[in-house]
Amino acid sequence: MKRADKKHRKRQAKMAAIISRRLALNSSSIRTTMLDTDDLKRLINLQSKAARSNSLGLNLAHQRLRRQLAQHLDSLRDQVSSSLNSLTGHTLSADYTTSTINRELLAIETEFDGIEIDLRQQTIAVITPAIELDDVLLGRFRIALEVRYLGESRPYRVIAIDPEHARDCDETMHPHVQSETLCEGAGAGPIKHALAEGRLFDFFVIVRQILQTYNPDSAYTRLSDWYGVDCSDCGSIVDRDDSDECERCSSRSCFECSASCHDCDRTVCGNCSENCESCGERYCDACLSSCRDCGESFCDDCLTKGYCDDCNQTVSETEAETQPNTQAATL
Repeated sequence: MKRADKKHRKRQAKMAAIISRRLALNSSSIRTTMLDTDDLKRLINLQSKAARSNSLGLNLAHQRLRRQLAQHLDSLRDQVSSSLNSLTGHTLSADYTTSTINRELLAIETEFDGIEIDLRQQTIAVITPAIELDDVLLGRFRIALEVRYLGESRPYRVIAIDPEHARDCDETMHPHVQSETLCEGAGAGPIKHALAEGRLFDFFVIVRQILQTYNPDSAYTRLSDWYGVDCSDCGSIVDRDDSDECERCSSRSCFECSASCHDCDRTVCGNCSENCESCGERYCDACLSSCRDCGESFCDDCLTKGYCDDCNQTVSETEAETQPNTQAATL
């Protein structure tokens, strides 16, 4: 065995012993898990932003903030549950021997083609392959388990190695990762139990699986909006909050291209609206009518008996010219 390999195995054995002691201590002692104060601060901040977006009528921003609130509340619920379990002395039976943990570390190294062990920082980390979801390349992620925090809520971080953040938030590097915190969703229970029982291999595999899965209903930012939204009229890419949804065809347009119908006030895109040929005001297709003569589009105020002003004048002149001939024929 090479010297580097011997050094790595020695470091791995030391880490296995540290983890074994930590897990045994967590299992045998009744501890109260403290709530994460940073999570509480984020929750208060999100509540304030959600209330403000609602009062300003920013419906899309309000919906996104509500999703983020739900995710943070889910995180706090896990922390509260962990704290209650600690107070009631609930423990799980598991094998925390150094040899067992060492086998877990070996299995992780094989599965992820490598493992990073930092004795000073007491961290174990692996790197995922490049992740691509719905044609959006998100790059590789580093899953770092912080051993000194085992037994607490979310003792790990998910760090983007090749950052490709969402257009609307620099802290969102993955639809389910914000500020290096993973939205665990249905994986919360399995992750918690795997760590409590010392099944470190299962923990890393579960987190990787969540990163390779996309659920639009619980995403911080939907993949369809990752790079912004395309304006259906001019083709420019803008943030979703800087665009309007057409109330006729549901396409999205930037603020410069969308308009409010001068008659019914519906928000419409360029394809579903047109300017009145006479007054120049913007109307949706439903509020415009074609002149019976020239066929151009006009609003109701600019039509008289179905004719525009120019065509109506022509019709009147024609009627005036034909009227004497009609009278002469009668005589």
